Amino acid sequence: MAIKTYYSFFFKNYLRSHRYLREIIAILIFHIFFWGFLYSDKPDDMIWSVLAVLGILLNMVTVSSLFFFEKGNSLYFPLVRPGGRINFLFSKILLILSIDLFWIMLFGLIYGLRFLDGSYFLYLPLRLLFMTVLLILSTSILSLSFSYKTWMVWIVMLLIVFGGILNKTALFPIQSLSQSYVLLTFLLPPFLEIIYSAVTLEFPFWRLLFLMTALLQAGLYFWLNVRLIQKKDFI
Repeated sequence: MAIKTYYSFFFKNYLRSHRYLREIIAILIFHIFFWGFLYSDKPDDMIWSVLAVLGILLNMVTVSSLFFFEKGNSLYFPLVRPGGRINFLFSKILLILSIDLFWIMLFGLIYGLRFLDGSYFLYLPLRLLFMTVLLILSTSILSLSFSYKTWMVWIVMLLIVFGGILNKTALFPIQSLSQSYVLLTFLLPPFLEIIYSAVTLEFPFWRLLFLMTALLQAGLYFWLNVRLIQKKDFI
C-alpha cells in the first residue's frame, strides 16, 4: 500500500535526522511548568486538561518538524510519483498523529500506574479518544500553513489560541436577536469543549453540538489540505 510505504519512509527519515529531539525538548519544558499536576498525591481528572495542552504543544512542534524540515530528495522524490502529493499529505498527517498520540498515551499510562485506580483505566480509552479528536483537529488546522502559505501560521495560531481559551458553550443559549453574533463561535475550533469532555465525561447539549462541530471542522480542514496540496508550488 502506497501510504504505508510513504509512512515508513518518512518515519525512518524522522528518526535518522533526530527530529524527535524537538519533541523531547518540548516535553522537558512542559514538565518544568506543569510538574505539580503530574505528581499529585491522588488521581485527578484534571490531568487530562494538562495532557491536552501537552498534546497541542507537541502537535505544533511535530507538524513543523515533519512538514517544514523536509528538504532535498526526501521531499521531492515522493512528490513526483503518481498520487505522490496525496500520499505525502496522508502519510505525514498519520505520522504526526502517531507520534503525538504515543506521547499522550505514555504519560496517561504512567500517571495511571502511579495510583493503580481501576476507574482511571476504565475511562482511559474514552479519554484517549477525545485526545485523538483534539490532535486530528489541531493537525488539520496546522497543516494549512504548509499546504497553502507559510504566513497562514499566524492565522492558524490565533484559531488555536481562541479555540482553546474561549468557553463557547457558556455563550448559549442566545437570549435575543442582538446576541446572534455568538454564532460565529462555531467557526472557532472547539478545543476547550473537547478538553472539558475528556475531563468531565459529561455531555450537555451545547457541548455535544460543539463536539460534532469539531468533527465537521476536522473534515473540512482535511479536505482543504487535500485541495491545496495538489496546487502547491514546491519550487
